[in-house]
Amino acid sequence: MSDFFERAARDAGNPSRLGYCRLASLTTAALYLVSGLLFAAGCSDTASRQEPRAQLSSEVKEQSEDHEHGHHDPEHKPKSFPEAVERLRGLRPGLAERALPGSEEWEIAVDIVDWLPELAAESELNVREWNRVESNASELRLLLQARERDAASWDRFDIALEKLSESVADYRAAEARFMRPMMDAETVTAPEGE
Repeated sequence: MSDFFERAARDAGNPSRLGYCRLASLTTAALYLVSGLLFAAGCSDTASRQEPRAQLSSEVKEQSEDHEHGHHDPEHKPKSFPEAVERLRGLRPGLAERALPGSEEWEIAVDIVDWLPELAAESELNVREWNRVESNASELRLLLQARERDAASWDRFDIALEKLSESVADYRAAEARFMRPMMDAETVTAPEGE
């Protein structure tokens, strides 16, 4: 192999076509060699990076198993999007009149607002409908986080809450669209004579 490199170096000074071909071959060989070394280094590093992934994967699996058994969901987490909106409607009068930021009632409302997009995503809502839920939840979140809340702020809160109630209607319609084919399949009867 050293002959090859010596000839290539000697031919590099020679402007003949054969010299350029050998120089190009040498350059290509060097690129392949460097690429191979980099690839080999990357492969050996991959094994060390997979161990944390495996550990993370097992942690995620444990968390999802805990989640399925209800270990991480607080008692006040609604089971569905419509239940969450109804719960907020029930909390709303107390928020403006007596609940203070940091109080238990206030924190429950904040949690429910934070869960709205997640609960809506667990349904058959289309993207446009889900985006509307996310937008209204963001509005509620901002109003709950504001330092000053006046009558106009609570009016905006009520408007966003009303829009969420409209989204509940979309939620129920989407649920009905999803369930209709299953119910139709259950009601199919065999033709007479079979």
